[in-house]
Amino acid sequence: MSAPQLVFGTYEQLENYLRHFVAFGTNDPREMYDFVGFAYLFAACLDNLRKYALEVQLDDIGDCLSPEQRKFLNWLGNLESVKRTANMDTSD
Repeated sequence: MSAPQLVFGTYEQLENYLRHFVAFGTNDPREMYDFVGFAYLFAACLDNLRKYALEVQLDDIGDCLSPEQRKFLNWLGNLESVKRTANMDTSD
């Protein structure tokens, strides 16, 4: 049995799918949320931006995000520094 193939005719269809993503091939809220799968999709989006977006375009990325999304993205960005601080050995 092959995996379901997803086809999107518009950016809006893809955006809607991602906004309501639960697990690959389904947006049924009764299914278990595939956090790892979505994290890899997010990482792929970041890789795509890093590879193809021009620096001048990245300057405007904040215009594409809501205040809540910017706040969440900043929170995600702070996770690494929080983890480093929590793992610092403060003993002499």
